[in-house]
Amino acid sequence: RMRNRNANGKGKGKGNGKDGVSSTGRTGGEAAVRLDTACAWVGGTLLVTDNRGECGTEQLSGFYVRETRHLSKLRLEIDGKEPWMCEWSRPRPDRLAFVFVHPELTEFGGGGSGVSTDEETTDEHGVPHRSLDLRLLYVVELDRLRATLRVANRARREVSCEIGWSFAADYADLLEANDGKRQQEGPVETSVENGAARLAY
Repeated sequence: RMRNRNANGKGKGKGNGKDGVSSTGRTGGEAAVRLDTACAWVGGTLLVTDNRGECGTEQLSGFYVRETRHLSKLRLEIDGKEPWMCEWSRPRPDRLAFVFVHPELTEFGGGGSGVSTDEETTDEHGVPHRSLDLRLLYVVELDRLRATLRVANRARREVSCEIGWSFAADYADLLEANDGKRQQEGPVETSVENGAARLAY
């Protein structure tokens, strides 16, 4: 708990709502056990990613429904590569938000931006460095994971690229995923029909 103090240092029972202090004098906070892990959940549905928004890089990461991992791998790709992560946040317990740029610079010059000239540089696909601004929002619902991606082109010309998702499923339960040991395994069938990918265990 935190209590506001007036100018003479005496405590008051209620805060004024400023500087993150509520009218009851209490402040909000967040604690984390795995600092490199991002989590969002609602009811019995849980999403665990690394701090880049990916599933599959850490043993426990994935999308779980009723303690069964329906996605063991999930990654956003631009022209087959991972975009550069700038920041991530959890605006609500059931949401994870990520900001990316693509492609990131490979050689840096002077100045705070890492660019010392006005010359435009590109990656091997001809996309200007740092031209794509990507905002990814994961929303966990009781029966699904909803991903919304917004892309803005900051270049001075039209840019062409391929945006895709890499994903897989193993249907391990939460304890198996945490221990890294499967008690039982079966084949996962994958099919694509009418633009939809289906995974079956």
